Amino acid sequence: MSLNLKESWEINAKKLEKKFKKYKKNPYYKIELEQISKTIKIKWSNQIIAESNECIILHEEAHSQVYYFPPISIKEKYFLRTDLATHCPYKGNAAYWTLSFKDTLAENAVWAYPYPYKNLIKIKDYYAFYSEGMGKNFGITIIY
Repeated sequence: MSLNLKESWEINAKKLEKKFKKYKKNPYYKIELEQISKTIKIKWSNQIIAESNECIILHEEAHSQVYYFPPISIKEKYFLRTDLATHCPYKGNAAYWTLSFKDTLAENAVWAYPYPYKNLIKIKDYYAFYSEGMGKNFGITIIY
């Protein structure tokens, strides 16, 4: 029996979660969410792949801010689900997508938290983008 990508991801995520089980969380570590109403667009390979005026900005200690896009705001035809999983002891298990357009790929350049921890439930299934992983074809536009 072969596994589908979601099942494969779940197995990978559980392994990572188990590995981090003994990790002691810093009780003072800060993650804050900010709902914004400005229109944010993600452009990649001359295509607008996400656009929303309902993004959430995640501010995390020692990290750059990250825009999270609601599921309805992405152009799914460019997104290919992968089985990559990563685990953050403060946010949960992340799932990944590769972007694809013609012969251009940005592997595992997009992530989301299908089951974030309770304190971050607002970003459940919202998509974020690795600008570094998307190459020079990437741009963020903010319309004030």
